[in-house]
Amino acid sequence: MPNGTYSINYYGEDDHTAKSIKDYVNYKIEKGFIFYTESANIGVYSKDFEQLINYETIKLLDRYSFNFEYYNNKKTRTYTLISSEDIYDRSKLYSFPSFVTGNQWLDFNTDNLESYKLKSINPKEFEITITTIKDDSKTIFKSLGGLNSVNETYTFKIGANQAPIIDFTSPNQTMSMYDGYNQSFYMNGTDFDNDTLTYTYYYDGVLQHTGQNYTFLAPYNAHGEHNITGILSDGSTKTDSYYWNVTIVNLNRPPVTTNLTRTPLTTWYENINANLYCSGYDIDNETQPVNWSVEIQYKSGLLWQDLTETFYNTNIWTSNMDLTGMSGDTLSFRCRINDGFEWGNYIILVDEVTIHPAYSAMGNISIYPSGTNKDYGIKVSCGLKTIGTIPQKSIIIQY
Repeated sequence: MPNGTYSINYYGEDDHTAKSIKDYVNYKIEKGFIFYTESANIGVYSKDFEQLINYETIKLLDRYSFNFEYYNNKKTRTYTLISSEDIYDRSKLYSFPSFVTGNQWLDFNTDNLESYKLKSINPKEFEITITTIKDDSKTIFKSLGGLNSVNETYTFKIGANQAPIIDFTSPNQTMSMYDGYNQSFYMNGTDFDNDTLTYTYYYDGVLQHTGQNYTFLAPYNAHGEHNITGILSDGSTKTDSYYWNVTIVNLNRPPVTTNLTRTPLTTWYENINANLYCSGYDIDNETQPVNWSVEIQYKSGLLWQDLTETFYNTNIWTSNMDLTGMSGDTLSFRCRINDGFEWGNYIILVDEVTIHPAYSAMGNISIYPSGTNKDYGIKVSCGLKTIGTIPQKSIIIQY
């Protein structure tokens, strides 16, 4: 027999149990009865019919009984069983004549039974001779009923275990997606041996999910080519695998400005030093300062004005701030960061600075890293010196 998986069906029947039966159409004939069942037409009659004075059938829960009554008492009587289907003798299983025909069982059992003899006339007819313990004018047979049938299937294998096969996958094997987005993956497989199948998914060699469906979330900042591997297992060492080539494309997200502080002075004179600190980070890890720019503004009244001019791909910013005529004004400050692609949020310094008249001054504002792990700061240092009668402050911003 060739290697493979095979099945054997077992069929069995049980009787003499409390199985409810349908109404069988039955008719009296000259010397007995005919039962019309769903599987066979069955006739039972007495060969001593000339002595019959009465015969009848009685339907019980799980069977029919049939009764014969004669004129005189007698110990031995002969009956004929005939069927439209073959009759199988199973009397050796019991202490009375018992037969199966179609899906019906039929017993010639009685409380007064002493012995019996059987004679097969043909496959569809038997002659049954009953001898009772004592003479009697009435014989009651307890039964005709339906079989309880049972089906069982046994599956077995011949030969070595076969590996399972992945026969359908989704999506396409080569694909691209943005970081932070979801993508569903699916596998379906078959197994020649009908083993239970297990589906697992790996991202760059690391187990992510067990199950037929997998929803993959592309990690942030994972730009480049990656592998999603699907493994199909039949519970043994036999597996099948499938690989998806996934290119993750980073979507730029604006940097986050986290803080802006200054030297805690309530008033500013043109001849004092003060510091401003602006710090933040970038979600996409674009941390190279050469690609960053910083904007610091002040507000006098209702309008925001630039304190610095921004230049990309350089580490120096320069700006001039004219304080002429701002004596008595109060200033607020705000800052934000650009990661080379877009601006982040503003941080506003809500406490205000009062400007008082003083000599013109020139100083330096230096920008330098403040903190670690993507945290960059901006330091503004103002040193004053007299440059003439025109009040003007020149500010240089650098790393």
